[in-house]
Amino acid sequence: MESHQKLKIIDALTEVELQQQLLDPLFRKMGYGDVTVTHGSQEHGKDLVMTEQDKMGRITWIASVVKKGDISGSTQVDKNTVVNIISQATLASEVPYEDPRSKEDKNIAKVFVISNGKITATARSQIVKAFRKKPHIEIFQNVDLMQLIDQYWPQFYFSSDPFIFSYFSDKCRELEHLNELQSIGLMKGKKSIVDVFVPPSFTEKVPESNPSKRAVQGPLKQQIHTLDELFRGRDNILFLGGMGSGKSTLFRNLMIEILKKAQSSSTDAQIPVYVRFRDLIQANGVEIAIKASFQTYNSLQTQIDFDRYLKETKIILFLDGLDELPTDNDRGTALALIESFHKRHPTIRLFANSRPLSFVETQRTPIFRKWNIRELTMSDIEHFLKKWFDKLPRNQERLLKELRETTRLA
Repeated sequence: MESHQKLKIIDALTEVELQQQLLDPLFRKMGYGDVTVTHGSQEHGKDLVMTEQDKMGRITWIASVVKKGDISGSTQVDKNTVVNIISQATLASEVPYEDPRSKEDKNIAKVFVISNGKITATARSQIVKAFRKKPHIEIFQNVDLMQLIDQYWPQFYFSSDPFIFSYFSDKCRELEHLNELQSIGLMKGKKSIVDVFVPPSFTEKVPESNPSKRAVQGPLKQQIHTLDELFRGRDNILFLGGMGSGKSTLFRNLMIEILKKAQSSSTDAQIPVYVRFRDLIQANGVEIAIKASFQTYNSLQTQIDFDRYLKETKIILFLDGLDELPTDNDRGTALALIESFHKRHPTIRLFANSRPLSFVETQRTPIFRKWNIRELTMSDIEHFLKKWFDKLPRNQERLLKELRETTRLA
């Protein structure tokens, strides 16, 4: 996300949203204690208070004066002029804060003046000058807030979109939990799929004479690919694999990686969307199927800015189970719908999967590269067992021994 987009989100906050939805959680993430929004009739100039502890364990109290919009150096008595800001900051610093827990008065040692707009150089100079003989004062405008968010809470930019914020959280929880493995009693407690996932490798048929060309002409050879290549690339991939090859597990892990990247960084964050091919056929349109998938996570019935997600290339589409469609005619229709969508939105990345049916293997799919999931090697299986039984080394060694013995006898 570009800086101007971040500033637009910050600038759009109301004063109450600025206090409650941004500053309260942001200050907590920065390590301040006792963060409390105090805006109201008895605030005495304080919109928000908190504590700061030094290395010696000493506690100091901080009051914040929070304003929406630009602050000017005008001498007029107006809400966002420097005269009003100095008056409110002075009141905030001079009137002690009553700690609601201890009922003791706490002196204010520091005042923050915060705005989600711009603060002119003149206004800044006048505020600092007015507080030369008073408690320490710090001034934050929109650019300063953006830098603090980038450092301490980059996912805030998505929390400003209520649907995306809840979608990321709910989707992550859904994907990470390995219910199917818990149900057969192999483990106690919970494990995330990322804890036990073993990255597969893939093969692709490419021309022997020029492997970089995707057109299937002349003699072919098998080219091996890794999961790292997938993350570095931009191509659309159709994954082919038999039953139990890990197609669903691969999709789940890829979606988790994308979600976690989005939650930890605001740069180029994208939205993974899962759609079954049979739902695509039923909807008779990719956009309709994506909207229906979003709605299943929209329990709060918030506004979904679907057109913006498409326009800004935020979506990565995961299409599951081409082989599950009943006829080759249905499969051809599904691929035609996807190719039509790709023409309208050529920058949106597509991942699809299927068993290696004859139709799928022989059908020309110009927008997809076909990657076959390779079978797990003994090394891969050993890697998985070590991850799965990380706290049960005896079970791990017993199973590894049995596997090696079985392989030797075979």
